[in-house]
Amino acid sequence: MENNGLYDIYDISYKPFWHTFWFKFFLILFLILSIFIVTYLIWKKFFKKIVLVSPLEKAQQRLNILEASFNKGDLSSRMFFFQLLFIIRNVLENHCSLNVGGRTDTELMTYLNDLKFDADIINYLGQIIQGSVLIRFANKQSAQEESEKALILTKNILSKLESLSQKQYVK
Repeated sequence: MENNGLYDIYDISYKPFWHTFWFKFFLILFLILSIFIVTYLIWKKFFKKIVLVSPLEKAQQRLNILEASFNKGDLSSRMFFFQLLFIIRNVLENHCSLNVGGRTDTELMTYLNDLKFDADIINYLGQIIQGSVLIRFANKQSAQEESEKALILTKNILSKLESLSQKQYVK
């Protein structure tokens, strides 16, 4: 008498799909891709590209902010002219590669004349400096007019500098 019934049951085997080679392969592949995607998204969020802005564009942005804050009444005329001249000095220093730091307004005008800088820009800058001196003794209405005039002159300076090549300023 042979007892084969027990062997027949164990002869048929079933391997669950999570134990197969291909399941493990695709699971590992999925995990690796997930790690790469998460790493890429984190990198993209925290390590954004630094956008380089030219000094003229930066000055134009600061000028727009200054104009908006002055029109709202947040700035006095004196502070407006101080920041306006600061913007112009930054443009001359960064865009034109001129050493204007530590110079007074009259020294700046003399320095630009000695360099044979563009006459229109020197003229505009002289008018702005003259307006900054006048607002010390002016009433509110005339200070407002001088500030608007200085704003237009500064925009003229920026457009003139944009039209000229940077090579002209480098010695």
